[in-house]
Amino acid sequence: MRTRALVAAVAAIALGATMAGCGSSSGSGGSSGTGSGKTEAAGASINVGVVTSLTGGFASGFLTVENGVKARFGVENAKGGVDGHKLTYTMADDASTAAGALSATNKLIKQDKVYSILDASSTFYGAAPAAKAADMPVVGVSFDGGTAWHDKSYTTFFDSSGYADYSLVPDTWSKIWKSQGCTKVGGIGNTGPSSGRAAEAAVIAAQKAGLQRGYLETQLAPGTTDIGPQVIGLKSSGTDCVYIPTTPSLAFAVVAGLRQSGVKMKAIVLPTGYGADILENKAGAQAAQGVDFLTAWTPVEAQTDATKAFQEALSKYAGVTGIPTFGEYVGWGIADLFVYGLKQAGGGASQADFVKALRASTTWDDGGLLNNPTNFADPAPTAGTFTPGNCTNVVKLEGSAFKMLDGLVPICGDILQGVKVTS
Repeated sequence: MRTRALVAAVAAIALGATMAGCGSSSGSGGSSGTGSGKTEAAGASINVGVVTSLTGGFASGFLTVENGVKARFGVENAKGGVDGHKLTYTMADDASTAAGALSATNKLIKQDKVYSILDASSTFYGAAPAAKAADMPVVGVSFDGGTAWHDKSYTTFFDSSGYADYSLVPDTWSKIWKSQGCTKVGGIGNTGPSSGRAAEAAVIAAQKAGLQRGYLETQLAPGTTDIGPQVIGLKSSGTDCVYIPTTPSLAFAVVAGLRQSGVKMKAIVLPTGYGADILENKAGAQAAQGVDFLTAWTPVEAQTDATKAFQEALSKYAGVTGIPTFGEYVGWGIADLFVYGLKQAGGGASQADFVKALRASTTWDDGGLLNNPTNFADPAPTAGTFTPGNCTNVVKLEGSAFKMLDGLVPICGDILQGVKVTS
């Protein structure tokens, strides 16, 4: 019964996000072509393309990205734009595939003639070479696991999430697992260059901290919810803590399966799911009780000036109230980094000048939502899942609220030297 309730809850959440977040555009752009061309005359709008998953296996985690972009651009446009240039965007669906990301990117560059691409895609590695060839500024997120983020020849690429290298293993995980009293740690991941490696890194870190290796599966298809074998594997192995960096639908299916099987974990950790959408569904909130959620950004429960400004903007410009979702945080972050870079270069700057100005920056921290600033002049890789300083925040769903882990906000760590994920 609980399995059916949670799977139904996830489906309802995804449907609601689809209805709220799938507009094709917020207006046509006024910027010139590709490469290093300048924007049009004073007062012309600047249009960017947003590449994300609106359909396909990854979509359940990204359907609210547009809300974050809309809110951040709304704040800036209410001030008159950047040096008089209003900001607009065009949404593009990667269809949850590398080929889809390439197709969406080519359309944005060649037909829509966007000034920049905002990348919120788990499959953008399929489009990276095309964006590079066009000298297109890309402001994105490295959770696609692509090599472009660490290839110095990709000079126009800027990561809002910490230049993640999914082969690295941080001791941040050991702090998380020990705080939960874990003894045997497992992981479940999707196929692709990031998800499975993130799951394995969490397990390797546990082993290096003296804990046992539990059940590990790193090759599940993104859209699957057939997780019976994985639930059996976790149960029979005696795994008592698990990290599940998969699509939300798959992750919550595992949670439901464990509940139905009577498996009592010391910790179930998910990288997405924190947000109002799960709280607004009574069945989903009930079934997800006690689950830990990572959030790279400061959770709104901290009530900082940055989180208050974020929520106010979401409400005013995107009509969203409550706790922001993963997608909304991502959308806000990539939009904020673009606005920041444009301000550094000046609203009428060429794309080349935009890249030059942002590359010299060392102070951007997503308006205070990130724990540490990013040094774009000399970016240091972080471990996958984590932000600069190998940091994250952890919140646990208890009742109708998310509770921050006492004394561990944020949780930061160091890269374990000589330790790599090789799969």
